[in-house]
Amino acid sequence: MDIDFSKVLRENMRDIMKQKGFTQQWLSVQTDIPDATISRYLTGVHNPKIEYVARMAAAMGVSVDYMLGLSTSSVPDQPPSPEIRALIAGYERADAHTKKMIWMQLDLVLTDEEKALAPKQSNEQKSEAV
Repeated sequence: MDIDFSKVLRENMRDIMKQKGFTQQWLSVQTDIPDATISRYLTGVHNPKIEYVARMAAAMGVSVDYMLGLSTSSVPDQPPSPEIRALIAGYERADAHTKKMIWMQLDLVLTDEEKALAPKQSNEQKSEAV
């Protein structure tokens, strides 16, 4: 599967700016990148150099990995919370049936993109879990 990093970057930039209430002008001032250049990044006319991606990520308080769609955590270098670590530990110890039940519950709240990341179960695992 090829990832269109330019598209992902544009979409994530727009989403982050909208969520945090940032404008192009604000980002321009924070990063010393001309407003018109940021506009070109957001419309896909140009793609930023990696240095500019890093500046924009730092200004918006997110990781470069998050901006490029390589991480689901927007917080740079942030380890998982104790709650998430406990969930991971419990999941890793669970038997196949319990893991199936966990995924069935998560299916109710996951986005389509998140569901695509979920492990695919073999027919053998499905029959074990039922």
